[in-house]
Amino acid sequence: MELDSTNEINLSQQTEGVLQITDADVFQLYGRLVNPMKELENACERQQKQEEAIAEAKETIGGCFITPFIYAIGWTVAFAIPFLIVFWVAGNLVKLEDGVKFASAYINWYEDLPISNMMVGWGTSIDSLLLKFIFLILLGFVEFLLMPNVIVLLPIMFVVGVLVTIIGVIRAKCVIKSGKEELVELNQQIPIMIEQLSGPLSFVPPDYRYSEAIEYFFRSFCNQKAETLKEAVILYDNYVHQKKMESAQEFLVQQQILALKEIEYQNIQLNNIHSKLSDIDSRLFWNL
Repeated sequence: MELDSTNEINLSQQTEGVLQITDADVFQLYGRLVNPMKELENACERQQKQEEAIAEAKETIGGCFITPFIYAIGWTVAFAIPFLIVFWVAGNLVKLEDGVKFASAYINWYEDLPISNMMVGWGTSIDSLLLKFIFLILLGFVEFLLMPNVIVLLPIMFVVGVLVTIIGVIRAKCVIKSGKEELVELNQQIPIMIEQLSGPLSFVPPDYRYSEAIEYFFRSFCNQKAETLKEAVILYDNYVHQKKMESAQEFLVQQQILALKEIEYQNIQLNNIHSKLSDIDSRLFWNL
């Protein structure tokens, strides 16, 4: 990938010791510069991705102590209703060794808890019937909905969360190890690549020192669309501007499509309301 700005350019003329560099020489240099620039950009992109992956892996390791709790609470809330259905259906089907249903054993166990007796005592001390009714609903919610999730599902999800966290930490350590090894290699390669390209890049305008622009300049010359670098730059600027305009136009089209769909939906709703009103009017007319 070694490039030298003086050796790579095919000099068309050399008079009295002065190098004469033509536009064709510069464009030929651009052609040989495209692949090395892409390699440099790919190396820089890999470097950035590895740094981001390492930072994310460190965050995973740093939050490993709180992750199981977050995992347990999140999945307990997500599976609360399905678990309750399974819990009470299975609880009324499964019997223990003494022949008592599991659901009945759970209810007896819960009612013997000190906190359950305390809450019942609070309920009996309430004089208002409305408040007492609300309190009974709260007791039922705690006994039949909240407690099964807290004493059964939450611990299960916590154990699963611990296992998932351990696996995640192991993977994060592997990512950090492999990422650091690749970063060491990239940090050695990139400065060498930049140094090798510094000479040829001096022939590229500062704002266009990336592979897409350089390749566009070279292809414009090869396809006889531009004879000078100035013409190639103008063509590329127009190309970039056109791409931006097309992207903006596409965005506007998408917004218009969404607006039309919303209008269509509103029209359907209005038609439904009008039909219901007409039906009500007709019924009122016949009743009169």
